[in-house]
Amino acid sequence: MPDSNLFDTKAAADYIGHSAGTLQNWRVAGEGPVFIKPRKKVFYRKKDLEAWLVGNVSGKTLKQAF
Repeated sequence: MPDSNLFDTKAAADYIGHSAGTLQNWRVAGEGPVFIKPRKKVFYRKKDLEAWLVGNVSGKTLKQAF
């Protein structure tokens, strides 16, 4: 059974509302959510995606997020 707390790039992109290409560009630039790469495939942990989302809200958006 797959770990529901790990997302591949496509699933992570869907989860945070960006494209898979954007996540790939951010990885190359050293930006975006923390990712892990145990072998050749990239994964994102749900807790890291959520932390990134919380860290990237401001103003009214912050109030609406909670």
